[in-house]
Amino acid sequence: MPAPDSTAVVLAMHGVPPCDFPPAELGEFFRLHSQVGHPAKGNDAIQMRYAELEKRLRAWPRTPDNDPFQCRLAQAGSGPREGDRDQGRRRL
Repeated sequence: MPAPDSTAVVLAMHGVPPCDFPPAELGEFFRLHSQVGHPAKGNDAIQMRYAELEKRLRAWPRTPDNDPFQCRLAQAGSGPREGDRDQGRRRL
């Protein structure tokens, strides 16, 4: 637990698909995503394919080239580094 006079920063973000994920699969993922929340439209095959694509998308390797936003947030969350401070605040 931080001391009472400590400052804590919480980094929160939503996911963004990596830019090199196959476009056809990404389109299929979002099409299925619009269906899985509607039980009348969904069926087991749709649910299974959606889960498969979601797992593949989440497991896709993230790099500074295909997801610079996520990589910069990971750097910011790793704590201050020497020479990377500006007036007491982390630079992103």
